[in-house]
Amino acid sequence: MTDVDAPPEVATWIRIRPTWLQVRQRRTTHDDPALRHLDPGERAAILLAQEEGDVLLLIDDAAGRSQATRYGIPSTRTLGILRSAAVRQLLDLPAALKSLAATNFRVSQNLIEELLKIEELLKEDSERRRRVTG
Repeated sequence: MTDVDAPPEVATWIRIRPTWLQVRQRRTTHDDPALRHLDPGERAAILLAQEEGDVLLLIDDAAGRSQATRYGIPSTRTLGILRSAAVRQLLDLPAALKSLAATNFRVSQNLIEELLKIEELLKEDSERRRRVTG
């Protein structure tokens, strides 16, 4: 997030970070040769997750997720976080996906369509519950 190539919005967000966000540094400086093929950000995230223990690693890079799995580190993608937030009715999923699409974030259209189907099912279920209890 602090990389020189980070989008300006991200750099601003991390500079004026919310109070709930904790930035942690790795305690050790060892490097794992098995991770050298990863981007420095993914590598650092996996190494920190190993040190921290009970974590859910947010990582979109396929090679990084694969390596995290090999190390027994549970992970999710950005879309997994958005889906969970939508299930809890914390955000408007179509609007969030539209905002995400306006960035340099890359995702398959099939995955977007699957999430939108889930959103539609959630709305239908919510309406059904309202009719039953109302």
